[in-house]
Amino acid sequence: MSLELKNARVFVKFLDRRIKAIDEAIKGSTLISGTIQSDATALISGIIPEKWQERWEHGPSTQIQLWLTEVINKTSSLIQWHEKSSRNALLEQEIELSGLFNPNIFLNAFKQLTARKINQPLDSLDHLIVTVKDSKNQPYKHECSILLKNLLMQGASFDGVTLADQISEDDPPLINLPLCEISWISDATFKEMKVKASMYYMQVPVYFSATRERLLTQLVVPCGYAREDEQKFTLSGCAFFVNQ
Repeated sequence: MSLELKNARVFVKFLDRRIKAIDEAIKGSTLISGTIQSDATALISGIIPEKWQERWEHGPSTQIQLWLTEVINKTSSLIQWHEKSSRNALLEQEIELSGLFNPNIFLNAFKQLTARKINQPLDSLDHLIVTVKDSKNQPYKHECSILLKNLLMQGASFDGVTLADQISEDDPPLINLPLCEISWISDATFKEMKVKASMYYMQVPVYFSATRERLLTQLVVPCGYAREDEQKFTLSGCAFFVNQ
């Protein structure tokens, strides 16, 4: 989390310097360079300057106002999370992956924490599994987990036990999952869990957005009590999303 916040602050300082340079050029206190002209032209057109985009390649929008709003929101979230992390309270909070610039870094850090906490080799943790918090039907108690909120889903619903068909064609294309717990587990633990649960599991992709252009990770989810259920949800395009 410290690294993520450090990178965010460097990013914000970069944006601040570029905006100040444009302001000084407008006031006539500095010469207009090619960089200033390029940035200003893009901003006047309402788009993100190319060099800015390179700093956050997978930003949520091509519109500069929305893009800058997201930069501010994510940096503010990171500051709050860092304060909780310094009190060792981060994993007791509800985490929203959309509040991070690089959620993949956070998930890797969580994997390292899990390995230390359960005294297992890092490379033995092969599966990231999801369950609904406080579900009474969880087949296995995980020793290290985090709470995810506002994760989105398409192509199925999740009733807290298994994947389920969407109720009707009138359902929204993206639905909000209930508060979820995710945990890194080993292949041996996964096999034990499947025996206890007597159900089938499938890997569901997690994308950064509903465009499905960039894959974040895959979550292991119980999909039903028949082998055909996995094929059914694969054909339905079942997937999770961090952002819309």
